[in-house]
Amino acid sequence: MIKLFRQIRFNLMGENPTSAKAPAGSKTGKYLLYAIGEIFLVVIGILIALAINNWNQERLNGVTEHKILEEIKNDLGATLEDLNPDIESHNEILSSAIKSMQYLQQNEVHIDTLTKTLIRSFSDTRTYAKSGGMEFLKSKGLAIIKSDSLRKAITDLYELSIARLNESAEEYDNKKEMTPYLKSYFTITSLPVRNIKPPYLNDSIPLYRYKIKDYKKIKLDASLLTALKNSSTFRRRKIRRSV
Repeated sequence: MIKLFRQIRFNLMGENPTSAKAPAGSKTGKYLLYAIGEIFLVVIGILIALAINNWNQERLNGVTEHKILEEIKNDLGATLEDLNPDIESHNEILSSAIKSMQYLQQNEVHIDTLTKTLIRSFSDTRTYAKSGGMEFLKSKGLAIIKSDSLRKAITDLYELSIARLNESAEEYDNKKEMTPYLKSYFTITSLPVRNIKPPYLNDSIPLYRYKIKDYKKIKLDASLLTALKNSSTFRRRKIRRSV
């Protein structure tokens, strides 16, 4: 392209300015025209190269953006698959804690019923949000997402909503808080209740039932009642931040 422009310029000038046949006065003018023409040709070459580079970079950025968005979409889909059953579990645990508090304050309640609700209320569940796509986006720079509204929606989701979800899981560990009561008041039966066989194992796993060691003592423990109230408060907070 530049060679073509140069040939056209030579033709317009009429002759090569370096030719010995050209008069001295005209040589100076033609040298100036030659230099200006060369500068003009170089500038055109730079502009063409930049345009090609920009087009190629935009194309590469578009491919990268598509990969990032696809990975984020897959991450969010997997997180939702985990989140829905986790919310159900949170609600079940909360319901068991409320029932346990009611049973502990009643005069008489069947020991098996109290055992079942307490054991369930001692459990916990946590959602681990998938963030590989977001980390990929951060490594490439947020500006690679062309849409301002989409970029803001993604960053708000991860930096606000999912961050609050993670914080709620960190601020209260139900299993840790309830384990002392489990150790103090429960024992495990010697015979398994039933066996289960997970698909990822060749052998079945025996399940044992917990039983209360001292029914009267557990009903008189005011600290257990307080622990269940605290657990219920944090459980409601987790549920609110999950939906």
